[in-house]
Amino acid sequence: MKRLSFCLVIFLSIIGTLVGCGGSSSNGATLTPAEIVAADKSGLAVGYASGDASSSVTQNVTLPTTGTNGSMIIWSSSNPAVISNAGAVSCPLTGSAVVTLIATITTSGASDTKNFTLTVKPQMTDADAVAAAKAALQIGYSEGDSAAVVSQNLSLPVTGSSGCTVSWVSSDSAVSSDGRVTRPAYGDTQVTLTATISSHEVSDTTSFNVTLKGVVSDPDAVAAAKADLNIGYASGDSAASVTRNVTLPATGTDGCSISWTSDTSATIDTNGVVTQPTDQDVVVTLMATISSHAASDTNAFVLTVKGIMSDAEAVAADKAALTIGYGPGDTDTSVLHNLVLPTLGTNGSDISWASSNPNVISSSGGVTVPTDTDAHVTMTATLQKERPAIRRHLT
Repeated sequence: MKRLSFCLVIFLSIIGTLVGCGGSSSNGATLTPAEIVAADKSGLAVGYASGDASSSVTQNVTLPTTGTNGSMIIWSSSNPAVISNAGAVSCPLTGSAVVTLIATITTSGASDTKNFTLTVKPQMTDADAVAAAKAALQIGYSEGDSAAVVSQNLSLPVTGSSGCTVSWVSSDSAVSSDGRVTRPAYGDTQVTLTATISSHEVSDTTSFNVTLKGVVSDPDAVAAAKADLNIGYASGDSAASVTRNVTLPATGTDGCSISWTSDTSATIDTNGVVTQPTDQDVVVTLMATISSHAASDTNAFVLTVKGIMSDAEAVAADKAALTIGYGPGDTDTSVLHNLVLPTLGTNGSDISWASSNPNVISSSGGVTVPTDTDAHVTMTATLQKERPAIRRHLT
């Protein structure tokens, strides 16, 4: 009888223990699965390292996998690269990252979710990242090139260290914003490339100066332009006899620029305007400076500006220079073709003609060859410029 009583007590004790393992409220009542999920959701919290909080996460977080009342909790992250489903934190290099952690609480078919929004702080500030990227930024040059000698395309990075972005602006279209180079035909070209380094809302700039080499060097361009340079003269004029304005080129071959100086600007100024002296000839030296960027050279031209002739001097000079033009094989002793009789002298004299035998040679130079015997004809030229008039007889 004593043995039976002992076993009964043990059996009742086991039953009491089994009942006690179920969910219960604070007053001992058993909880339904939905109530267990609700209770565990209410009490669920993310565990933070010392000094951290939901608004400032720098270290791993603790994500409970079971609730206080025995529910199962599964976590998922909106950005596993920053916070994994297990709570491992990888701080972004720059810029804060906002991550949502979703906890799914489940027990006996009942389920609910709870969201936690966390802000993970960066490893460095945007300003620090921009400063570091700026310090490390370099332009890439092709083999044999450098900042002082650019003849090929450049490599302009679009990303910098610390995850920064880089954009470029060129001061000259000879270098595009993506680094493509168009060499100038002649002379060197200085180009400034400005990089803007950005990290989120923070940015800074830095500049690089490069020199594009021309296909033709500046000294070669100047030498070629100097060799080709000439002054333009009015019809009938030359360096030894200038009576009218001269043309002084302002640009030369290969894009060189040309400036002029005159040692006697009262006679020929730097624009080529000529003022003839009234009494005697004047010798003028015109100096051309040919330039291509930093390279330059000079070339001197010596011109003689003729003094203004009086009308009498002009007529006398034209008389001395006057000749008749003969046809092929003709001379003044044997004329078979029409004559060329000038009507204007080099110095502006008007010339009119008279014939001693218009039936053989007209006043305009037309020739009628006689059929029987030779005919001697005197052609008289009258040269006139205002006054006086001078006659010259040519037979």
